Amino acid sequence: MSAQAAYHSHHSILALGIENFGTRSSAARDSLRRAMYDVFAGARERTGLLPDEDIVVEDHGDGFVVLFPATVSTVLLAGSFVRALDDGLSERAPLFDTAHTLRFRVALHHGMAKRDARGWSGEAINTTCRLVDAPPLRVALAAATKAHLVFVVSDEIYQGVIRHGCHGIDAGAYLPVDFEAKRGTRLRGWVTAPGYPVPPGVLAPAPADEAAPADAATPGTIKPDSTTPGSTKPGSGMPGSAKPAATNKTTHDPDTRPDTQPSRRRNPDRPAVTFKARTVNGDVVAGDKHVYGRIHPKDRP
Repeated sequence: MSAQAAYHSHHSILALGIENFGTRSSAARDSLRRAMYDVFAGARERTGLLPDEDIVVEDHGDGFVVLFPATVSTVLLAGSFVRALDDGLSERAPLFDTAHTLRFRVALHHGMAKRDARGWSGEAINTTCRLVDAPPLRVALAAATKAHLVFVVSDEIYQGVIRHGCHGIDAGAYLPVDFEAKRGTRLRGWVTAPGYPVPPGVLAPAPADEAAPADAATPGTIKPDSTTPGSTKPGSGMPGSAKPAATNKTTHDPDTRPDTQPSRRRNPDRPAVTFKARTVNGDVVAGDKHVYGRIHPKDRP
């Protein structure tokens, strides 16, 4: 691996965490960690990802983060590799009692990472760790009692890989989850639970025809331009203080003049045309025309 690639390069990043690791006894944790690495090694072997210096594994105690080089297909990781993890857990399930049950939360993202003397860092790694620790993912795993793992991908991975259904990936088995991570960061992930048509514990989005319009007011609130009596208009400061728009006093409507004769009132079958200019040059309106108001001296011929 070149010095430049070691310092700053693009990776597919996978994070894995053991369910309820902190609640286990010390002996159980040691056993689960050994089993976790065995399952991971088996998945690598099944998918042809044999030990290689370009695949970096950083231990996090209750799990680890793996950086795959750009030469490893993201489609392979999201499809065959995650299925191999699930198969490995399924094969080991009968060997565990309730206290030693091994189930995973798995997240996949991609992006740039930097390496220094102490390890790897980068925003893409942070995002992957936030996804694997997302509350909706923990809820989904707790609800999917028959699953051995739940898998979440970033929105970038979903849009670029999952939704296309490459190599047997079932895009319909994924549901979106939005959550707030540290420092108010908003993230969207897409979750699936192998063995379930859709991940349990995750609310499906409402159909487009049932979604509220973008400009709809939140229930219990009044839109700023509401004409409801007592509503607050922008800049009014007090409820019910809205004022009608100012009118141009030089423009008159014959139907609003009290002295207008019935015979001169507007024909409802004809369109209404109102001019707010003092001078009209040329005959631009077909039909009857009525002009009201005083003529300014400078407008006289």
